[in-house]
Amino acid sequence: MVFGEFFHRPGQDEELVNLNVGGFKQSVDQSTLLRFPHTRLGKLLTCHSEEAILELCDDYSVADKEYYFDRNPS
Repeated sequence: MVFGEFFHRPGQDEELVNLNVGGFKQSVDQSTLLRFPHTRLGKLLTCHSEEAILELCDDYSVADKEYYFDRNPS
């Protein structure tokens, strides 16, 4: 099991990845992100460490299964 998979175990609700971009929250199906493995969001699902996740996003919450990006949401 890789680090990102810990946050996204298979199941109905768990297949969603919660993103927070500049305060705008969105849930995206994990399979959508896996279709684009070379993007920042696709790479999050295959991270092997906390440090690797923080290289791709600004912060994350294990409890909320939410990745934070400090960006302009538009």
